[in-house]
Amino acid sequence: SKSGTAAATAVIAQLESAAEIYALDQVLLTGTKDYPDNPFNELEKQPDGYKTGTFTAQEGDWWFNDYKVYHFRNNTTYSWTYSTSTGIIEEIIN
Repeated sequence: SKSGTAAATAVIAQLESAAEIYALDQVLLTGTKDYPDNPFNELEKQPDGYKTGTFTAQEGDWWFNDYKVYHFRNNTTYSWTYSTSTGIIEEIIN
């Protein structure tokens, strides 16, 4: 659905923003622009459905594994790659 796509796009934008804020903080603290290993950890509030560990995906779930962001909606798992060198999150088109 369009609303599901829009909501997912908003979460991805929040993750990129949180990664960039973290990286800029690192510049001030260490002089080096480093991005977080998991951008979800840098959010003030994780999105509804954020899970860690082992589980069976359900509608609306989000998770992060092996530098990829995953979102399950409409019986489909959508995924994005996350770069710890740039903070950029890009959709993987299946």
